[in-house]
Amino acid sequence: DRAAAFERAWRLVKERYHDPALNGVDWNAVRTKYRPRIDSVSTVGAVYDLLAQMTSELADAHTRIHDPIRADLRRRDMSVPTGVSILPIEGRPTIAAVSDSLRSAGIALAPGMTVARVAGAPVDSLYQQRLDRELRTASPHSTAYLTWSRLFDGPVSDTLRLSVVD
Repeated sequence: DRAAAFERAWRLVKERYHDPALNGVDWNAVRTKYRPRIDSVSTVGAVYDLLAQMTSELADAHTRIHDPIRADLRRRDMSVPTGVSILPIEGRPTIAAVSDSLRSAGIALAPGMTVARVAGAPVDSLYQQRLDRELRTASPHSTAYLTWSRLFDGPVSDTLRLSVVD
């Protein structure tokens, strides 16, 4: 139930957040802002995106609400690496390292290349869409880093298709 999930998340933050002043955030106003939106979301993912946006009002990189699948993977520590480390360098997603397994498979990726497209879509527009949904943190650098790193998230069964520029 979307409404019950919203109320539970809002209440847990109000009652258990480490700072009784909630980082100076008017948590009742946050409820007023986000509660009407919960009725218009139609998927489980959209519910959790909205809850994540709500908690991002705290500007705290350590307070998160994860969807059930991500939470389960986190509990079991079962993240699946892509084989490529991508970091924001000068505002561009740049390949920092490539795994030996990708290199030995003949994947033509190398440190210094920048990602231009993900699954055929321009990386800049995907980044902006994700940034609009991303948890706001205490620092713009941290928010950008989390946004770039999560841009490449997806189900284990998915293939990550990148277009890169050398």
